[in-house]
Amino acid sequence: MKKLFIAALTLFLCFSFMAGCASSGGGSRTAGEVVDDAVIVSEINKKIIRDADLSYWKINVDSSQGNVTLTGTVRSQAAADKAVGYAQSTKSVKSVRNGLLIQTQK
Repeated sequence: MKKLFIAALTLFLCFSFMAGCASSGGGSRTAGEVVDDAVIVSEINKKIIRDADLSYWKINVDSSQGNVTLTGTVRSQAAADKAVGYAQSTKSVKSVRNGLLIQTQK
């Protein structure tokens, strides 16, 4: 139930954020593109939340016209590769830019 609530909240926030960006972006994106990007972000976030290796890391997902950017920090290259794979396998994703940083041991 908690994960469903988090997913619903994430989706709501994505729609709110994307709608704000679309209204201030000079009309370069259609409402359909904004909704598509919000769905992409939500789907990728759901995959990340469900994965025990990734769910505790701060991974930011952004999408613009189907072009996804991942930023944040993960514990290993394998974890970064997994996050990129989730993004690439998501419907309507055109490209994925990996901006994830690998946490170094102290």
